[in-house]
Amino acid sequence: FLLHGGEPTCDLAYGPGRVLSPRLVKHWNVFLKKLNPDDICRRCGEEGSNELTYHKLHFRSLKYFVHLAAKRDEALLIYLG
Repeated sequence: FLLHGGEPTCDLAYGPGRVLSPRLVKHWNVFLKKLNPDDICRRCGEEGSNELTYHKLHFRSLKYFVHLAAKRDEALLIYLG
């Protein structure tokens, strides 16, 4: 989704931004719901580290943001910066 999902748009940072349609946002939301940040941290083998705690916080924020966009039937513009 982040690199090749959706439709490319103008160059925003490191390549074009991508527009995810409301339909794709809903698919992304279903995928993210299946991911548990604690499980991901256990796989990395550094559970409890400050860096992983930071990433878990932002991952949860991303899941919530995508959930709200899907619930509201909104599109998203994503880019790497």
